[in-house]
Amino acid sequence: TGKLLVNQYEAETVTDVIFILDSRNVSKAGPVRENPRERSIRLCASLSSLLIAGSNRVGLIVYGSTVNVLKPSGGQRAFDDLIHTLTAIEAGGFNTLYSTVEFALPYLPPQMPVVILSSLAEDPSVKEAIKALVGRGHPLTVVSPSGLDFERLLFEGDVPIYDLRSMERENLLEDIRSIGARVIDWRPENDVQYAMEEVWG
Repeated sequence: TGKLLVNQYEAETVTDVIFILDSRNVSKAGPVRENPRERSIRLCASLSSLLIAGSNRVGLIVYGSTVNVLKPSGGQRAFDDLIHTLTAIEAGGFNTLYSTVEFALPYLPPQMPVVILSSLAEDPSVKEAIKALVGRGHPLTVVSPSGLDFERLLFEGDVPIYDLRSMERENLLEDIRSIGARVIDWRPENDVQYAMEEVWG
């Protein structure tokens, strides 16, 4: 399947892709090895490997307690730098998506595809950030691991006011779609391969 995905992507005319990865404190909701942050790191590494193998350039912005930017670059060294950054990520901090986008705008060439990897939880600035990116012409994909459902894994289904929080999340995802982003709601039962295929779709 990986080879098919590479062939499919090589047929497109994408040169630069930048990932925006959420490493805020809330991103570690759930079991130690199965939470939004860990899933996002694995997906980012897998997608970047395929993109760079297809002679594309990849950039990375990580936000949490700080904002760390790797400018879009290609080749083995760029991939090594990206993997080094991903493996060093620790959850923490409360930076918002919008403040991150504002900080990162100088590093985002107009109309460059952007992939956001975030649970989107506890961040009132999400819709404002999405509007800012779409307004600049960036083709935007949001892959959102459901922190709420990863949290259920940890507490064996007993999550306070789950139904209300789940409805709020669904409404947020629908609002983001209406702004113009492509949204992938990533549940714990779906693995990284599933998410990769959804991104390419």
